[in-house]
Amino acid sequence: MHFIGVHGMVGKGGRDGSEFIDATWKEFQQNRTTSIEPTKYNLTYNSVHLSDLSEILGEVIKDPRTLKGTAVAVKGLFDSSNGAGVSEIGLNIAETLQSCADTQFVLVGYSQGAWVIDKFLRSTRPQVLNHIAGVALYGDPQWDNGRNGRGIARQLSRYISTLRLGGDYPGFGDRIQSWCAARDPVCGEGYRPGLLSAGQEVGPQLRDAVGCDKPACPHNSYSGVTTKGGEFLGRKVYPK
Repeated sequence: MHFIGVHGMVGKGGRDGSEFIDATWKEFQQNRTTSIEPTKYNLTYNSVHLSDLSEILGEVIKDPRTLKGTAVAVKGLFDSSNGAGVSEIGLNIAETLQSCADTQFVLVGYSQGAWVIDKFLRSTRPQVLNHIAGVALYGDPQWDNGRNGRGIARQLSRYISTLRLGGDYPGFGDRIQSWCAARDPVCGEGYRPGLLSAGQEVGPQLRDAVGCDKPACPHNSYSGVTTKGGEFLGRKVYPK
């Protein structure tokens, strides 16, 4: 069993959510029912700085008419970074399978790391997906809970369709679980869909996302959820 953790955007003090990945790993370990020790790999890709995203989104606060251009800028900000993360997951899995062809994997992603895993799951070969036993995601910018909230990337895909990762995960069924904290502006739970109001005024989700590099932002509040994430992965791998 091999655990892959994907950190998120880099906030103040260099925090990138690695603590949520590590806490999930610890809980996952506590749910282990065999003597075989799982292995662990944390991605090293260069994720986006939250301050850079805030700066781009801040342009819409100044002038809501720039939203489409902002969507283009967000796509440019994330494209290469997300691509590097997807490639690193694929390489790590390939190297691991070369050493042991029967290895099963669990993936954990926070924030941008969840988005990276989204892209990986939708782009990799079915033969690889068959080796993935479970996936836990926190604060996913691609979150879509309909009228109850959508992630910032999912919202911006209205203007740049290639930002959207639509449809269900291929053939995954109950192997994936995603959590979005209430009023987390990055994944959007609790906000009415639409970054602008009908009157083309900036909505609360976008305003809150601009200030999400501050510690009080709910996007930084996943410590209490990692127990659920680790337990979920444990049930997928170590059924009692």
